[in-house]
Amino acid sequence: GTERVCAELRVYALPAAPAKWVFTHPSGAALSADAQRRRGRSGTHVGIDVENGQPLAEILSVRLVDNYANVVNPASVCEGDAAELHPVIRVEGGVQEAGVAPMLALEGKRHSEFELDVEFRSERQRMEYALTGRTRLGGGRALSLRGTCRTLSLRVEDRLERFGGASVQLNLLAGEPGMLRLSEDDAAKLSEELHTRKHFDALRFVVTDREGNRVDVDTLDTARGLVVKNPKFDAKVVVGGGARPKRSGDRDEWELRDVSFTATHTLGDGGAAATPAPPIEHTLFCEGAQATLKSEHYKLKCAPFKLRTQPSNLFVVGIGAVIEQEQRLEAGSKLFEFKVWAVMEDGSKTPAAEFGTALDVLLRTPKGREISLKRDKSLYGLDANIVKDKQLVEVGEYVVEARYTEARPQVEKLLRACRCETLVQRTLKAFEVRAGPPAKLVAAHRLAEAVQVNNTDRLQVLGELKLCLHDAYGNETGAAGAACLAGGAVALVLERVRGDECEADGGAFASGGNSTAPSVDEQRSAPCRVALSGSEGQLTLGPLLLKQGTGQGDCVMRLRFALESSTALAMPAPITVTFTDMHGRNAVQRQRQKELERQQQAQRDEARRRKEALQSACDELDAADAEEKQRHVEIFKACEALKFQLKQCIDSCAQFTGWAREQAQFTGRGLLVRQSNDMLASWLMQLLPWDTSRGLTARDQVAALTRAAELLRKTHDDCGLGCTQ
Repeated sequence: GTERVCAELRVYALPAAPAKWVFTHPSGAALSADAQRRRGRSGTHVGIDVENGQPLAEILSVRLVDNYANVVNPASVCEGDAAELHPVIRVEGGVQEAGVAPMLALEGKRHSEFELDVEFRSERQRMEYALTGRTRLGGGRALSLRGTCRTLSLRVEDRLERFGGASVQLNLLAGEPGMLRLSEDDAAKLSEELHTRKHFDALRFVVTDREGNRVDVDTLDTARGLVVKNPKFDAKVVVGGGARPKRSGDRDEWELRDVSFTATHTLGDGGAAATPAPPIEHTLFCEGAQATLKSEHYKLKCAPFKLRTQPSNLFVVGIGAVIEQEQRLEAGSKLFEFKVWAVMEDGSKTPAAEFGTALDVLLRTPKGREISLKRDKSLYGLDANIVKDKQLVEVGEYVVEARYTEARPQVEKLLRACRCETLVQRTLKAFEVRAGPPAKLVAAHRLAEAVQVNNTDRLQVLGELKLCLHDAYGNETGAAGAACLAGGAVALVLERVRGDECEADGGAFASGGNSTAPSVDEQRSAPCRVALSGSEGQLTLGPLLLKQGTGQGDCVMRLRFALESSTALAMPAPITVTFTDMHGRNAVQRQRQKELERQQQAQRDEARRRKEALQSACDELDAADAEEKQRHVEIFKACEALKFQLKQCIDSCAQFTGWAREQAQFTGRGLLVRQSNDMLASWLMQLLPWDTSRGLTARDQVAALTRAAELLRKTHDDCGLGCTQ
């Protein structure tokens, strides 16, 4: 017929037999042509970037396909073992060295290969494998790559190799910032044995991921800086110029500038170590480090670093001495001479004489005065020009103190760079000086040499008077001195003087001729006798007053202090008492007498002022003399210090000249360097006491050294002659 019938046949193609494994994107999309090009077992040759620790399931998936790239259904797998078909994924490429080459990681566990889990992602039940590892219980966990950054191959195949395997090339990149460590160069420097004081212009650090790969971060902050821990020794690190790291020339390195390390290692000042001190190990790490990358903050774990320091005889850490002096001395005792030495860091002793005036020994008196002790060869003692007879006469505590100020140029420079003290101070001895036995009785205030009294309106002979027991050097003896005079007493005796004779009436008042001596007003006067025992070293006598209207005729009397004891004591000088009988005179005579007494008092006051002025002038002269002596002592010390520094310069020049002669030879054309040793030359140039960075040639430097050595020797000899003078 003429009608046509259209028939439609729908055909559903089924996957063929499984033939090979392939890598795809997690979404199922095929990799690019370059990434999926197969070269036998080598797989792709264009790498895919993956970060350390990044889950592989985020970038890759595995499928079993036929020869036409169709994903095979489970039913098409031989013998229906799709559920048990777990391909193996492994890293290819040479020998896997632990900690160096990348390895597959499954939540902390590392291995070169893992089995993959199967996943069914559609209603058609296509067989797809996510890159997760299997656990014993059948669960899956994220699979990742960890290790040193490099290009590697990742291969997948079944264990029986029934199907063709597949490989993909990956570029393993650094992961997230996680660690902070020293740069390789600085780690090598710190691995050597160091002095206990070390200064670094800069220490460079590198931010890495947890596998040690460098990570270029935006900022780096160390909140608490560098820390050194050692439970047995006091060690510290100080960072100058701000503790915040700064980016160095390389983009991935950060540096802390002006870093100084100090480890205090001290021994007893009393002696040296029997054997050299062993090296000390310290742990250096950084606390509170944090990095910022793309506005994300990461806390960094600092890898600890071991430091080894070796104590040496370069640094003075203490001062020792043996002072054979009793703990308690009596006023007037002398300070014995003694030896002093410096204790070095390794425990060795160095005599004080080798440090010249850099090591000073002082005696601090109870009043705070500091007296420099004089060194005679190797012994220290008091200077007779400063301390009379070298006697200790002040009562109180004395302290012998030693101070060492670092003056060696190289050591001082290193200590200042490390922010260490250049002063070592030690107390060598502390002892007490007590008052001696009582030797004199002294008035607490100045006594008048003469007094004028009468029997009308001037009746007081003596006011209330405080007396103290002193030793021979003017120190109060206190209760201990009074105890030595138990049973003794002090009395006031008023005697009448007539020519060379002195009359007394039992400590009362004398009479003679037709005159009558005045009487004491016992009601208004205190007892005239005081016992010494129980006086606590202080006595109170007076007041002493005359009875009004007694006495007939003028006379001269003397008031003296009488000691009733078997121990001899120096007593205060007696007081001359002039008595005037005012009742036996008329008004004119009394007026004349008062005027005469006024003139006599004025004369006595003028004499006293002249005496005080003379004493003040003598005191000023003594002070000027003492100041002049102290100035001479300081000049002598300055000469000694200059001599010591010149000796150091001479030794330095000798060392450098010897090195120059060993390293160079002289020819007819001049100087030729025989051996290149820039490091040694740079170090030896620091021995010179002047700036050597002036562009001088080696020949000019040797000539300058020769001239300087001759000048230094001549100056040293002249300085020694000046010290002697």
